[in-house]
Amino acid sequence: MRLENIIYWSVGSFFAIMLLPSLFGSMGRQWTSELPSQFDATERMSRGSSSNAERGVYCGAIIYMLSLDQTKDIRSKGVAVFASDLTGPDGLKYGEWKPTPVPQALYDQFVFGPPDHEVGLSCSRISDEKYWRDAAKTVGNYYTTNGKAMMLLNTVQLREHPMAYAQVGYFYTHFKRQENSELPSKKRN
Repeated sequence: MRLENIIYWSVGSFFAIMLLPSLFGSMGRQWTSELPSQFDATERMSRGSSSNAERGVYCGAIIYMLSLDQTKDIRSKGVAVFASDLTGPDGLKYGEWKPTPVPQALYDQFVFGPPDHEVGLSCSRISDEKYWRDAAKTVGNYYTTNGKAMMLLNTVQLREHPMAYAQVGYFYTHFKRQENSELPSKKRN
């Protein structure tokens, strides 16, 4: 065997040994969570967003599945599993958890606004939109908000389906403020 072939094989083997473990390590979760760090999200089940430059709004929804261990904790302790001082990755603090149904004003801001005013969940166009709209109105779930986003923890499904994993919906509506203008929902004709 020639010396240059030995060098090529040695260098190639070295890179294969160094890169192969990192390849398998990067095959799992390739997304970041918008949830506070107390959530152990193992899968991003669905997501969708849209923006409307004319109205100055960017909105959407992301549905996360939580880990089996966290699901077990939620089954036994409910929403008390999560501290009341949750802070999202953006630094915004969430309020205390409240039981559903979500009040109409928050529902209109994050879940499903009036027909001419898409927000949060309604502009995501995810396939399970109706399911999450119903979860926001069903007694027995919990929600919290930081003013720019709302989290909805679906605990009813855990009682109805003993093998289900806990899911949390993250709904957001961001308005880009324009100088000397009101929020799009407050403009007068």
